[in-house]
Amino acid sequence: MLPMLIAAATPIIGAAISSRGNQRAADTAADAQLAGTQAQIAASREARQEFREAADRGIAAIRAGTGRYAETIAPLLTPNPVGLPVRRGLTPGQEIARSDLQREGRATLAASGLRGAGRAGVGTILDADRRFVAAAADANDRDTRGEVRRAQGAADDARSGLARIYAQEGSAIANTETGTGARVGESLASDGRAASAAAANSGIMQGQAITANSQLWGDAIGALGSVIASASRPGANSPNRWTATGSPV
Repeated sequence: MLPMLIAAATPIIGAAISSRGNQRAADTAADAQLAGTQAQIAASREARQEFREAADRGIAAIRAGTGRYAETIAPLLTPNPVGLPVRRGLTPGQEIARSDLQREGRATLAASGLRGAGRAGVGTILDADRRFVAAAADANDRDTRGEVRRAQGAADDARSGLARIYAQEGSAIANTETGTGARVGESLASDGRAASAAAANSGIMQGQAITANSQLWGDAIGALGSVIASASRPGANSPNRWTATGSPV
C-alpha cells in the first residue's frame, strides 16, 4: 500500500514544486522588467526637467539680450532737439546781403533819374527788401524743418529696429518652446511605449508560466489516474506487482 501511495503522491508533489518554481521565475522576471522600466521612466523624467530648465535659461537669455538692446537705443527713440534755432530774423550773411540790396536799389533809382520820385522810389526799394526778408526767412525755416525731419527719421529708424528685435525675440522664444515641447512629447511617448512593453512582456511571462503549470498539473493528474487505475485492477495489491522502488511493473 505504501508504494502505491508514494507512486500517487510523486507526480503531485513534483507538479507543485515545479509550478511554484515556474511562478517564482515569472514573478522575478516581471519584477526585473518593471524595475528596469521604472528606472527608464525616472531617467526620462529627469531629462525632461533638464530640457525645461535649459529652455527657461535660454528664454531668459533671449529676453535679457533684447532688454539690453532696448536700453541702449532708448535715447534714440525720441527725436533729438534741433540744434539750429528757429529764428525769424536774418543771419549775419543775410543782413549783409540785405544792405547790399538796399544800396543797389538806391543806386539804381539815382541812375534812372527817379531819385525825386518820392513814394514810388521808396516803395520799390521797400518791396524788394520785403521780398528779400521773406525769402531769407523761408530759407532759414526750410533748414530747420530739414533738421527736424532728419531727427524724426533717426528716431523712426531706431523704433523700427527695436520692433524687428522684438519680433526676432518672439520667434526665438517660440522656436525654443516648440523644440522643448517636441522633445518632452517624444520622451513621454517613449515612456508610454516602455511601460506598455513591460506590461505586455510581464503578461507573456505570466501566461507562459500558467501554460507550463497547466501542463505540469495535467501530466501529474494523468499520472495519478494511471496509478489509481493500476491499483484498481485485480491483484494490484499483490507484493509482486511493485518493484523495490515502489513503481508498478
